[in-house]
Amino acid sequence: MKNYLTKQTATVGRQAIFVQSESQKPLSSDLAFLPTALSQLHRLHCYPPLSLLRDLLFLLRKQETLQDNAPLQPLLAHQGIQKLRDLEWPIAARLGLAALLLHDIPFPNWHPPTQLTPTHLRQHLNIALHGETKAPQAPSPPIAALQTAADNIDERLLSLLSLLGKEAVATEPSLPLRLAQQVSQLPPLTPQQRKLLNIKLRLDSGSRAQGSGIGTEHAGVTFHGSLSALLPSQLALPRPIFYNRHYRNELLYRARTGQEPPRLRPTILVLDISPSCFGPVEALTRLAAHIIATSLQQAQLPVVLITTDPLNTVQTLEQPAQLLAIWTQRSLNEVPIKRTLSVAQKLRENLHEGHIAPAILLLTHTQFGNGQHLSPPKGLRALFVQYPNPSQIRPPFARYCERWESIANGQLTIFEDILGRLVG
Repeated sequence: MKNYLTKQTATVGRQAIFVQSESQKPLSSDLAFLPTALSQLHRLHCYPPLSLLRDLLFLLRKQETLQDNAPLQPLLAHQGIQKLRDLEWPIAARLGLAALLLHDIPFPNWHPPTQLTPTHLRQHLNIALHGETKAPQAPSPPIAALQTAADNIDERLLSLLSLLGKEAVATEPSLPLRLAQQVSQLPPLTPQQRKLLNIKLRLDSGSRAQGSGIGTEHAGVTFHGSLSALLPSQLALPRPIFYNRHYRNELLYRARTGQEPPRLRPTILVLDISPSCFGPVEALTRLAAHIIATSLQQAQLPVVLITTDPLNTVQTLEQPAQLLAIWTQRSLNEVPIKRTLSVAQKLRENLHEGHIAPAILLLTHTQFGNGQHLSPPKGLRALFVQYPNPSQIRPPFARYCERWESIANGQLTIFEDILGRLVG
């Protein structure tokens, strides 16, 4: 064990010591994370030299400027490396990126002794790195192998990383490597969509819940409602402006108060994965489901996913990795609407105990359920995507919803507000 630790510390210019001193100071910033980082890579059966791990973690830092003679300087111009740097992740999350690049590269001379567990490695390496400085004895980095690994950084892998998020990867650096096999099932997200993954739902805690149905009193305005609730002052607008606001879903309607303030609540997400949603529709419905599920996870509230396949697959979304189900499930069958709503209603009854009233949120296209007569479950809400016609038509299924919103692909700037109104 001592020989291994001596060999590793020498690569970063430290003379290993093996006895902890009472006056021992914290490690310098460039070394402090290395014991944890190397031990976590060992759990993934990845055994790089310590100097390579250190240099790679710094290379993947967006703000890092490498000197011309830096060992990994040849990698700086690689497009895949640049994309990873552009994520601007903290060092704990960058370890997950380093694992992606290092895992398939053999390091035959750097395997630890069998008796040195990852936990013991972290403890002993933290002590060993407190030795005196010396001239580094670092091996040459495997530039060609790293370039080959970086060639695999494509839009789908970046989508996976964005879906997982830096917080989840920092907590569990093995996630990107473990889930990389599912990359082929993911849609490539645009940079704008990846940016939207990080939005936080905004709930107006200072006002009461709004809707366009029957209520007790008027309270503020909302962006949808019946013709009788339209604010009369807008009728004085010039016709072109009025029609333009109608087209962009910007007309204002009187809203009525509900009985409780807006707040996050346990939610059953009913995601339409039928062929009617393939393409532009699912780009928004899946994005909305992901954002809402992430917010509920962070709030430690239950969130359950039901997909509209013939079996109505049900999955509780408790961990960040489980969010991939939102993006990978797909069906070629028509939606069993009555069965799907029945499953959602039963789940809502089970979630209701011990929590505020759960919501059922349907994410689908505007013609969902057209022509059918249904008995909707309580707490039903819906997000309808307007496609191919972006004009704001009233979806037929909206009459079954206590709250609903519609959006077209060109309205991403108000996406955050729409989701906030739906889930609050």
